[in-house]
Amino acid sequence: MPRFASLPVLAALGALLGSGCRDRHPGAQTAVDRFEQLLVLEIEGTVRRVPLDAMDVWLSRNPSRPEPFEIHGNGVALVGTLPRELRIGYEENWRALVGHKVVLAARGGDPRYEKPAVLGVPGVGQFRVMGGSFTVEKVDPGWNGQTPLTGRIELRVRTARGESVLNDTLTVKAMTWG
Repeated sequence: MPRFASLPVLAALGALLGSGCRDRHPGAQTAVDRFEQLLVLEIEGTVRRVPLDAMDVWLSRNPSRPEPFEIHGNGVALVGTLPRELRIGYEENWRALVGHKVVLAARGGDPRYEKPAVLGVPGVGQFRVMGGSFTVEKVDPGWNGQTPLTGRIELRVRTARGESVLNDTLTVKAMTWG
């Protein structure tokens, strides 16, 4: 009988430990669900809001391998590779990005299906992204594998008139794969 008396205690402890960030950050689910993902960019004097779906980061068990990423939405693919010193890793250390400039590339993303970087702006058109960068300024508590990031972004895009620089705000839910 003494062996089985500890089962309810172990079950309760398991429930507490297995509940993850829900218990550590009350209200995180609602905040993540309501978090608006978008780029806000000024284009030719007009502020444009470009909806986003997510930021995906592909993890590697080998710490010497880089972690590719893609920020995407309908008609949007902003790609690159996180510097090794800013690894997110399986611990999902998103705070490692805060205050560091991350370079955007002209091509990359999911290592199985690399693609060119593009920016589709509703009411304006599609641009080829030649490069740029983003800097995370704030990491909010995550929920269900999604962590809200807020920061600044700068994009070098090719337009009919040549290359142009767009910059402003980035808000996106980040998640890892691998």
